[in-house]
Amino acid sequence: MAQRYGEDWAAEFATAHEGNPASHPTPVAMDLHNHEVGRRIAMENPDASPDELASLVEQAVRDGEMVVISQDDKLVRSDQLDFGQTRDTGPGKEWPTDNPERRGHTTPEDPSAYPERGY
Repeated sequence: MAQRYGEDWAAEFATAHEGNPASHPTPVAMDLHNHEVGRRIAMENPDASPDELASLVEQAVRDGEMVVISQDDKLVRSDQLDFGQTRDTGPGKEWPTDNPERRGHTTPEDPSAYPERGY
């Protein structure tokens, strides 16, 4: 998205759904951080193909630039846990949806860019 529509629009689009009041703040924080790293990678590599970008993102995961959620619900650098040591969110282990710690931080601002309209 960042390559095609620009960094600002990609940030707004990728962040918009994080305002869901049912979203727990820990995975939201992980998503926001990882999206930012992904946008940076895209902007630093404007001519990279989708496969090249995927490889760069994978390298960022291996290098600990991304964050993951540990089994004790803490954000940790992606190179600090082995496969299978992250939080299980399978059936019956979903994040809680009553999130008083969000303190009303649930509604994103209106977007400032509309690529389908040309601005």
